Amino acid sequence: MKNLNKKEGGYTIVELLVGVGLFLTATSVIVGIFIQGIRSQKLLNSLLEVQSNSSLIVEQIMREIRLGFYFKAVPSAGDFCGDLNPSLSQNLEFIRFVRKEKIQTKYIWDDTNKNIIRKIQKLDAIGNPVGDEQITQLNASSVAINKLCFLVNDVTEDPRQKPWRVTMSFNVGSTKAGLDNKTMDFQTTVAARIMPFEVPISPTP
Repeated sequence: MKNLNKKEGGYTIVELLVGVGLFLTATSVIVGIFIQGIRSQKLLNSLLEVQSNSSLIVEQIMREIRLGFYFKAVPSAGDFCGDLNPSLSQNLEFIRFVRKEKIQTKYIWDDTNKNIIRKIQKLDAIGNPVGDEQITQLNASSVAINKLCFLVNDVTEDPRQKPWRVTMSFNVGSTKAGLDNKTMDFQTTVAARIMPFEVPISPTP
């Protein structure tokens, strides 16, 4: 005859529910950590992309400024930088030589689309345009240029001693969703290798 008073092996319903609850809790914690790790990695990758692209932009602009002359920070209608400081402008123009060709170079902040635009135009010996103007967007589509300002020093007082110096400051961020408040500021000053006294007096190309 079966002994009804003897407890059979196994788990009760309560024990099973507790075990399942602990398992689900541990699983949700682990999954949450994993998802957070993926999000953090994506954020880091986006910020590294912004930083890398910004460094390339700065290096290109600095390289061309070093070989330039006749620098002008040119104000435009509704110039954001000019509203902050009359000496600043969101547009920079200068002349440089590339393989003995005279090139007019312009850097323009497109504040509507958050881009840096580079325009180059070949010039003849007296400064007239030759051929078509080439227009290039410098920043990647995933990078937003939130601010770009140029400041050119005054070399008219002592052109034999003071080189052209251009200070560039800009704020960059990502165009990707959820990263609007993640921005970085850059500022640098670069001096031109060509002294003002080495070129004709007239600043007009």
